[in-house]
Amino acid sequence: MSLNKLTTIANNSLIKYRYLEELYCRYNQLHDLSNRPFKGLHKLSILDMSHNMLNLSKAYSSELFRPIQNLSKLDIRSNMPQPINYYKEFNYPDHAFGALTELTFLGIDMMPVPIYGSGFNRMTKLQELHFQSCYLVSLTNKTFQRFSSSVEVLSLRNCRLKFVKTEDDALIPFPHLRVLDFYETFMHLTRALLLLHPYRYRNMTTINFGHVSDLSIDSDDLPYALTITPGLVRNLKTICIDNLDLSENGIVDYKRGSLFSFDQPECLQKISFKGNRFLLFNWKNQKEVNVFFVKALRLKTLDYSYNVVNRIIPNALTSNLKSTSGGGSYVILPQSLEQLDISYTVNNNLKTVIFKEASLNDGIRHHGNRLFKDLRSVELLDISENSIWYFPDELLNTMSNLSSLYISKNLLTSIPVQLNGQTNIKILDFRKNLLTSVSSTITNWADRMQQLHGMTLKLDGNAFECNCNNVDFIRWIHTTKVDLDSRLYNCKLSNGTVIDTLIAYNYLHDLFADCKNTVWLTLASTLLSTSFTISLLLVVYSKRWKILFSVYGIIRRKVERKVRKSYQYDVYMSYEGEIVIWIKDVLVPKLETEWGMTLCIKDRDFLIGPSLADTEAESIQNSRSIIFLITPEFKSSRDCLFELDRAKYEKITKNLERIIVITKDITITDIPVEFSYIWNYAFLVEWLEDLGDVDDTWRKLRMLLNDAILLHNKHV
Repeated sequence: MSLNKLTTIANNSLIKYRYLEELYCRYNQLHDLSNRPFKGLHKLSILDMSHNMLNLSKAYSSELFRPIQNLSKLDIRSNMPQPINYYKEFNYPDHAFGALTELTFLGIDMMPVPIYGSGFNRMTKLQELHFQSCYLVSLTNKTFQRFSSSVEVLSLRNCRLKFVKTEDDALIPFPHLRVLDFYETFMHLTRALLLLHPYRYRNMTTINFGHVSDLSIDSDDLPYALTITPGLVRNLKTICIDNLDLSENGIVDYKRGSLFSFDQPECLQKISFKGNRFLLFNWKNQKEVNVFFVKALRLKTLDYSYNVVNRIIPNALTSNLKSTSGGGSYVILPQSLEQLDISYTVNNNLKTVIFKEASLNDGIRHHGNRLFKDLRSVELLDISENSIWYFPDELLNTMSNLSSLYISKNLLTSIPVQLNGQTNIKILDFRKNLLTSVSSTITNWADRMQQLHGMTLKLDGNAFECNCNNVDFIRWIHTTKVDLDSRLYNCKLSNGTVIDTLIAYNYLHDLFADCKNTVWLTLASTLLSTSFTISLLLVVYSKRWKILFSVYGIIRRKVERKVRKSYQYDVYMSYEGEIVIWIKDVLVPKLETEWGMTLCIKDRDFLIGPSLADTEAESIQNSRSIIFLITPEFKSSRDCLFELDRAKYEKITKNLERIIVITKDITITDIPVEFSYIWNYAFLVEWLEDLGDVDDTWRKLRMLLNDAILLHNKHV
């Protein structure tokens, strides 16, 4: 009955609902309850009358709760008006609450000087105690003495109107407390930390002391600008805590043996230092902080956002770094860390950030260009060994001071062209990726950087190709003044032979004598894919008509296919092995002739000239679906990993509607492990011809393909 305009609940008004177990009357205008409004509700276990106008001194009679003595949860928070006199004692109606002996949860308002009578002693099963509309001014050793020692959760939030004076033993009545939440209760952090004395060497789930200090309660004795000392945390450091919140408390510094000197750092799973003003690490505390993070084996979340920091951090923020540097400061974050928040941390002196083996590929996918937005001052960024295969166009745009970029041991197939906008890069490490070439945009940019300030480019360990498309790149390697890590990169010829780029350069004319013709034929193929006729081409290129005529018979069929498809395919199909007859005589006629779909099959449709990897990538991008046909021979496929990565990329970027995996003559358990990359996005079709009738399998395949076409049309 929440969110209505109820003003009262009269006697016997609910008597018919004897089986009622839960009653919610939140956000009404209740200001009066009769003596027996809950008569007949013997099975009621939850009663929520929060956010009303029920005054504790008027609305609660001794008879009120007797019909519902089995109640386990009572929530009457946000009912009391703001008091006029903050120093007058307030007696809670224990004559009413004493009947609730089965209560495990109590939500109630906190008056300035509360007095809880003996009736509260009878709530011997109480486990959670939550206070709201908090007007408290004094938390004494007697405040909670009438409550049961069984309480495990104590929440006293938003007591902000007055400074809350505390006595050190105020929490002694709750020896089994596991959750302590004082968020935005202004008592000052030093006083809150002293309250932890009863829990020394105990286990606790949560301690939330967020924003318990505030500038409004600043004084000489309790300054808002606070330096954490070993004495302040003498209780806190002994407790085994899962979640600790010390956010927004004006912390400006900490001494050795204080903030990172927990006896059991392995207990911590989440820490928040949000909204303070201290350096997380510097040369003075580097060793202590690193020892803490090494021992914090379960730490998953570290929040250091909104910290206003103007002092110098000489060096690095790192992840799983085996540092050999002799100077500066760095912190090694634990491998268990899942979330690091440094948003809006003003630090114009952070120069080096190293995130190695930090699963950044997931972060880039989820946060895109926002990932490095707070690293404007960084000069060295190391994101090696992160399985990165996708690079957003504006990922590095905010890092105008970047001079050294390390992206080695990832899965990138090209150097991001966005680097063309970076003018301070002196070192680019792109070793051990999946490069087959380097574009002229990047080589020209590297030459400009060399002229400006010198440039080091590391490219070793990539899968370069020595073919006609890479002639300019091969020539550049041996003519550029850029400081390369080698002039002898391994590269593969079109026939599969592996040589190095020095041999390719020295025998350039012998190896690539036909490249000009090949380039011209590629242009001719493009023109043929338009409305030009062969006769027109013979006129335009009359000096080369013999070359064109000799190859026209070879390329005509492929060009015509490309015209018909116009670079748009319903299905891109990848397969490997000796199953060509089934594909040619069964699968392709079914999809193309009978179902009217347009296929792109690598072994049939790729034109001569372009790089195989580039053509594959373009074809997958321009397809609505991709089919992987897995046979026992597929395991030997050299292109499997590239095609899988490309399919996953196109699916995530929403270019590809369906990834379909067909298994034929192979059991599911024998599918190559590489397919684990796409299982979350793929549909499996198991082809079992020994069942005789495969009509259901065909129907399933057609349904998947037709759905992809419908989705594509809907998006358009």
